[in-house]
Amino acid sequence: MTFNGYAMFGRVFECITSENPRDEQKIAIGGVNGVGSLDMGDRGRVTSVKGLLYGDLAGLIASDLFFRQAKDGRYYTLVDTLGRTWVHVKLHRYVPQGRVINDIWYGLVQHYDCEFIHSGG
Repeated sequence: MTFNGYAMFGRVFECITSENPRDEQKIAIGGVNGVGSLDMGDRGRVTSVKGLLYGDLAGLIASDLFFRQAKDGRYYTLVDTLGRTWVHVKLHRYVPQGRVINDIWYGLVQHYDCEFIHSGG
């Protein structure tokens, strides 16, 4: 899995891409029964990732910083765990979870959640 060509995700446990609901505008006209609806179009997709960053202290800090710098509002290419390529995707949210743990196999580990917004259908 990569974002802008970088394998920054560590160990990925879950990667789900789902559709955002279509946007619509409800219209009510005084004196007329019922409600009308205008279709406002597609609102793209969302990819949610749950993973684990690991390594020595310098590597863990670098991985965390890379996520924070990738949240720059720009659109990049995301390749998911199935190898699908999604273009025009930006990092919307990165949230470290819990505390950093010292694991005998992986070194320092930090769970995280992140969410990517796709610009269109």
